[in-house]
Amino acid sequence: MASQNNSQAKKNAFNPFENASSVFPNFMEQDNVRDEMSKNVAAMTAANQVAMQCMRETARRSMEVFQKNAQSMYECSKDAASCNNLQEAHSRSADMLSFVMQNYFGHAQEAAKMASSAAQEIVDICNKRMSEALDRVANNQK
Repeated sequence: MASQNNSQAKKNAFNPFENASSVFPNFMEQDNVRDEMSKNVAAMTAANQVAMQCMRETARRSMEVFQKNAQSMYECSKDAASCNNLQEAHSRSADMLSFVMQNYFGHAQEAAKMASSAAQEIVDICNKRMSEALDRVANNQK
Protein backbone atom coordinates (compact mmCIF):
# COMPACT_ATOMS: atom_id res chain seq x y z
CA MET A 1 0.00 0.00 0.00
CA ALA A 2 2.88 2.36 0.83
CA SER A 3 4.51 1.74 -2.57
CA GLN A 4 1.24 2.66 -4.33
CA ASN A 5 1.11 5.94 -2.38
CA ASN A 6 4.75 6.66 -3.32
CA SER A 7 4.18 5.99 -7.02
CA GLN A 8 0.98 8.08 -6.98
CA ALA A 9 2.85 10.93 -5.27
CA LYS A 10 5.54 10.78 -7.94
CA LYS A 11 2.92 10.90 -10.69
CA ASN A 12 1.25 13.92 -9.08
CA ALA A 13 4.55 15.79 -8.56
CA PHE A 14 5.06 18.76 -10.89
CA ASN A 15 7.87 18.18 -13.36
CA PRO A 16 8.70 21.29 -15.41
CA PHE A 17 10.88 19.23 -17.77
CA GLU A 18 8.42 16.48 -18.65
CA ASN A 19 7.55 18.12 -21.99
CA ALA A 20 11.10 19.21 -22.79
CA SER A 21 11.55 16.35 -25.22
CA SER A 22 8.63 17.66 -27.29
CA VAL A 23 10.09 21.17 -27.33
CA PHE A 24 13.61 20.00 -28.26
CA PRO A 25 12.93 16.56 -29.77
CA ASN A 26 16.33 15.73 -31.25
CA PHE A 27 18.35 17.85 -28.90
CA MET A 28 17.25 15.96 -25.79
CA GLU A 29 18.49 12.57 -26.92
CA GLN A 30 21.06 11.15 -24.53
CA ASP A 31 23.93 11.16 -27.04
CA ASN A 32 23.23 14.77 -27.96
CA VAL A 33 23.07 15.88 -24.33
CA ARG A 34 26.33 14.06 -23.56
CA ASP A 35 27.96 15.63 -26.63
CA GLU A 36 26.81 19.13 -25.64
CA MET A 37 28.03 18.67 -22.07
CA SER A 38 31.38 17.45 -23.37
CA LYS A 39 31.69 20.53 -25.57
CA ASN A 40 30.75 22.77 -22.61
CA VAL A 41 33.43 21.18 -20.45
CA ALA A 42 36.00 21.59 -23.24
CA ALA A 43 35.12 25.28 -23.61
CA MET A 44 35.30 25.88 -19.85
CA THR A 45 38.63 24.05 -19.69
CA ALA A 46 40.03 26.26 -22.46
CA ALA A 47 38.75 29.38 -20.68
CA ASN A 48 40.28 28.24 -17.37
CA GLN A 49 43.60 27.55 -19.09
CA VAL A 50 43.65 31.12 -20.44
CA ALA A 51 42.90 32.50 -16.97
CA MET A 52 45.58 30.36 -15.30
CA GLN A 53 48.17 31.26 -17.93
CA CYS A 54 47.44 34.96 -17.36
CA MET A 55 47.73 34.56 -13.59
CA ARG A 56 50.98 32.60 -13.92
CA GLU A 57 52.52 35.21 -16.23
CA THR A 58 51.39 38.08 -13.99
CA ALA A 59 52.91 36.39 -10.95
CA ARG A 60 56.18 35.73 -12.82
CA ARG A 61 56.42 39.34 -13.97
CA SER A 62 55.53 40.61 -10.48
CA MET A 63 58.45 38.67 -9.02
CA GLU A 64 60.79 40.08 -11.67
CA VAL A 65 59.67 43.62 -10.84
CA PHE A 66 59.99 42.96 -7.12
CA GLN A 67 63.52 41.58 -7.53
CA LYS A 68 64.59 44.49 -9.75
CA ASN A 69 63.21 47.02 -7.26
CA ALA A 70 64.78 45.26 -4.28
CA GLN A 71 68.14 45.23 -6.05
CA SER A 72 67.79 48.93 -6.83
CA MET A 73 66.99 49.72 -3.18
CA TYR A 74 69.95 47.67 -1.99
CA GLU A 75 72.35 49.41 -4.37
CA CYS A 76 70.93 52.80 -3.41
CA SER A 77 71.47 52.10 0.30
CA LYS A 78 75.09 51.11 -0.42
CA ASP A 79 75.62 54.27 -2.50
CA ALA A 80 73.99 56.47 0.13
CA ALA A 81 76.38 55.15 2.74
CA SER A 82 79.36 56.15 0.60
CA CYS A 83 78.12 59.64 -0.31
CA ASN A 84 80.17 62.65 0.72
CA ASN A 85 77.22 64.81 1.70
CA LEU A 86 73.53 64.64 2.51
CA GLN A 87 72.41 66.31 -0.74
CA GLU A 88 74.13 63.67 -2.85
CA ALA A 89 72.55 60.87 -0.77
CA HIS A 90 69.15 62.55 -1.09
CA SER A 91 69.57 62.87 -4.87
CA ARG A 92 70.46 59.20 -5.25
CA SER A 93 67.53 58.17 -3.04
CA ALA A 94 65.17 60.29 -5.14
CA ASP A 95 66.49 58.66 -8.33
CA MET A 96 66.00 55.21 -6.81
CA LEU A 97 62.48 56.06 -5.68
CA SER A 98 61.64 57.37 -9.15
CA PHE A 99 62.97 54.16 -10.74
CA VAL A 100 61.00 51.96 -8.32
CA MET A 101 57.75 53.85 -8.87
CA GLN A 102 58.14 53.84 -12.66
CA ASN A 103 58.90 50.12 -12.55
CA TYR A 104 55.80 49.39 -10.44
CA PHE A 105 53.48 51.55 -12.52
CA GLY A 106 54.84 50.09 -15.75
CA HIS A 107 54.21 46.61 -14.41
CA ALA A 108 50.70 47.52 -13.27
CA GLN A 109 49.91 48.80 -16.76
CA GLU A 110 51.36 45.64 -18.34
CA ALA A 111 49.38 43.42 -15.94
CA ALA A 112 46.17 45.31 -16.72
CA LYS A 113 46.72 44.81 -20.46
CA MET A 114 47.41 41.09 -19.95
CA ALA A 115 44.29 40.68 -17.81
CA SER A 116 42.17 42.57 -20.33
CA SER A 117 43.47 40.44 -23.18
CA ALA A 118 42.86 37.23 -21.23
CA ALA A 119 39.34 38.34 -20.29
CA GLN A 120 38.54 39.08 -23.94
CA GLU A 121 39.86 35.66 -24.98
CA ILE A 122 37.71 33.97 -22.30
CA VAL A 123 34.62 35.88 -23.44
CA ASP A 124 35.35 34.87 -27.04
CA ILE A 125 35.63 31.19 -26.06
CA CYS A 126 32.33 31.29 -24.15
CA ASN A 127 30.54 33.24 -26.89
CA LYS A 128 31.70 30.79 -29.54
CA ARG A 129 30.45 27.85 -27.49
CA MET A 130 27.08 29.49 -26.80
CA SER A 131 26.67 30.32 -30.50
CA GLU A 132 27.40 26.71 -31.44
CA ALA A 133 24.87 25.42 -28.90
CA LEU A 134 22.17 27.86 -30.00
CA ASP A 135 22.78 27.05 -33.67
CA ARG A 136 22.44 23.36 -32.91
CA VAL A 137 19.16 23.91 -31.06
CA ALA A 138 17.82 26.07 -33.88
CA ASN A 139 18.82 23.49 -36.52
CA ASN A 140 17.24 20.61 -34.58
CA GLN A 141 13.91 22.41 -34.23
CA LYS A 142 13.52 22.90 -37.99
